[in-house]
Amino acid sequence: VNSGKQDRLIRADLCIEALSEFDRFKEKAVKLGVLSEAGIDALTDRLARGESQRTIMCEYEQAMQRAEKSDLLSEGEVRRAARERFAAHEQDRSVVCRMRCCTLSKAPAIAASPVA
Repeated sequence: VNSGKQDRLIRADLCIEALSEFDRFKEKAVKLGVLSEAGIDALTDRLARGESQRTIMCEYEQAMQRAEKSDLLSEGEVRRAARERFAAHEQDRSVVCRMRCCTLSKAPAIAASPVA
């Protein structure tokens, strides 16, 4: 009886480890730009249909290795950097516009003031 309980605990630990490994795989695949969030959803659907995690991870193994060795930024990183630069540019543009508006709104008063 005791060995049966121990076997179940071992199997539970193995299941938890397998799930953790697959979660790490998914996070890494998205970070490297190998898979998108939609791609991850498709993998989850494949798991639900009965495919094994190991089969899926092996399918992407070469792409993951190429992405890790690549000196180039992943597509996701490029998009993220572009969004950040655009946001920074828009913020700078907003500050410049406010400065111009402020300056222009004061211009008539400055122009109308007597020169000493």
